[in-house]
Amino acid sequence: MKTGLFSFLFLLLIFTLPSFSQDFGDVSDEELQLTGVAEDPEANIVILFDRGEIKISPHFKLEMEIHKRIKILTEAGKEYANVKIRYWHEDKIKNLEAASYSPDGKKHELDDDNIYEEGTKKWKDKVFAIPGVDVGSVIEYKYTLYSDYITNLEPWFFQSNEFTKLSEICVYLPLGFKYSALEKNLINYNTYKNSELARNPFDFREKCTKYTWRLTDVPPIKDEPYMFAKHDYYAQILFQLVAYRDAYQNVTLAKRWDNVAERVWDNLEDYIDQDGGLEDLAKEKTADCSTDEEKARTLYNFVRSQIKTTKNIGFLSNGLKEPQDVYKEKAAGSNEKNLLLINLLNHIGLEARPLLISTRSHGHLSTTWVQLMQFNRLITYLKIGGKTFYLNPGETYSPFGVLTPEYNVEEGLLIDKTKGQIVGIKAPKTRGNIKVKTNALIKEDGSLYCSTDINYTKINAVLKREDIDRDNLSKYIEDDFKDIFADAVIDSFEFVDLDSVDKPLTIKVSYHVPDYVENAGQLIIFEPPLLLELKKNPFVREKRTFAVDFKHQTSHSETVKMFFPKSMKISEIPQKTSFKMPKLKFTKIYFDSDNTIEITRSFRLGRTHFGSSEYAKLKQIYEKIVQSDQDKIVLNKI
Repeated sequence: MKTGLFSFLFLLLIFTLPSFSQDFGDVSDEELQLTGVAEDPEANIVILFDRGEIKISPHFKLEMEIHKRIKILTEAGKEYANVKIRYWHEDKIKNLEAASYSPDGKKHELDDDNIYEEGTKKWKDKVFAIPGVDVGSVIEYKYTLYSDYITNLEPWFFQSNEFTKLSEICVYLPLGFKYSALEKNLINYNTYKNSELARNPFDFREKCTKYTWRLTDVPPIKDEPYMFAKHDYYAQILFQLVAYRDAYQNVTLAKRWDNVAERVWDNLEDYIDQDGGLEDLAKEKTADCSTDEEKARTLYNFVRSQIKTTKNIGFLSNGLKEPQDVYKEKAAGSNEKNLLLINLLNHIGLEARPLLISTRSHGHLSTTWVQLMQFNRLITYLKIGGKTFYLNPGETYSPFGVLTPEYNVEEGLLIDKTKGQIVGIKAPKTRGNIKVKTNALIKEDGSLYCSTDINYTKINAVLKREDIDRDNLSKYIEDDFKDIFADAVIDSFEFVDLDSVDKPLTIKVSYHVPDYVENAGQLIIFEPPLLLELKKNPFVREKRTFAVDFKHQTSHSETVKMFFPKSMKISEIPQKTSFKMPKLKFTKIYFDSDNTIEITRSFRLGRTHFGSSEYAKLKQIYEKIVQSDQDKIVLNKI
């Protein structure tokens, strides 16, 4: 939700704040004797408070004061005494002080000589280790960041991967300034918001507006399965300067997407309108094509398959290769391959343009926060007639018009020379299928012999092709099956249409597993040889305060037909199982006839996003699937 600081109505939520002191060095007995928090019993540390104050000076400079205090609970938590503060190379960090306090109250101060500076040309790090830290210590550090840039105030993250007792950000805004605040995920937590007239901290004779956001008892966000960019799940605020007004001027300062597009175009123009023999190449490659779409497919497949994908180079980097050099060297990063493709498409009269996106692992695009830093990849936007295609030849095994889940995002910034437009990305759905068919034989000696066909379609085929080690197919198959059956021996295997990206991928495997069954007197006990079985529940935490985001929709179906010798008789087979919730369904059925058992197992995931309120149900269903996949078949020896 985007909320203008001068236009929204704050709600005052009254609650009791924890009694933690907040002056530097004023550490309470309560903090020194704290041994843990009931809300996170496995915590290595507790962030007692994390406070920030943002001020705009009379000379229109930004000052941001940070004060953080942490309780160390375990040996692993001592790592938090090694601090790294990152900042823009043109900014300054001053007034840095840090200390630790033993449970008996003894203070250990950081010496200025033990503060170091690291980093690159653009980003710097203040690095230091707080001395005297042991389990039970309290550590704290405080500093002020000075910046000439006030268009975007520093973002504030209320949340981290550790439990936080209190997190607060205060913004002192001189009269005349107008900022907007983009709040993310605050609705999930105990949030206090307030605005009031206050004394200007730089001149007590003048007034300013003070804005406060405060969260208490904020749970940690830790790495868990089915997350994209972890910082997207944090409770946070992003600030942006909108306007400035006084008695003499009324200036709109907020950036527009056209401003971002202009900057990008200044850097990319020469890469898009380049020849150097590329026009002749494009016409040569498409000489036998009869339609524009066929031409586009041909050029896409050429760049995708004939130019090796190497380490990606940023689309604004000085090290970006010229398209003609990409063609000559036959190797380039994803952004460079896209620029070559756009160049080639334009040379045959097609309308291709750069489209900037933020990949799933980079973070969700906030379209109301106009910042170039939100984007990390460039793909190709192509329009032919009334159809729009989204292409990325940097994904070596993606068919024309198909984006992998990492790139198949909701929106992007279309660059049309100096014009920038946020457009919805309506790429084909990334649903895929995996179908497994197995004929299996249990022999008299208890060994298992199987012949299996595994068929991958659509996005599942793309992802499987990416995963396969083409330099050692035999080892890849062996490792794949040993993850399922530790003693599996591969007798033969075949890949069908391995590099034909427009076709399904099929893997045919024959294998056997010695001593597969468990002998218990007259009984023979074993689990069906299911390749898609779920061995453990990926959801282990009791609660999850953020969403579960699967990469793509999928459908799995597996059929195993098992044969037994006449000396064995079916004694017991599991009952049918079926579990479901909206857009998710699992079914497993057994059929028996004489010396044959057929097992069908199906799993369908029809959506990718499950809210935190659905987590308990999702976890329960996955637990039931794991239990079902441990079902055993029992035979009698005759």
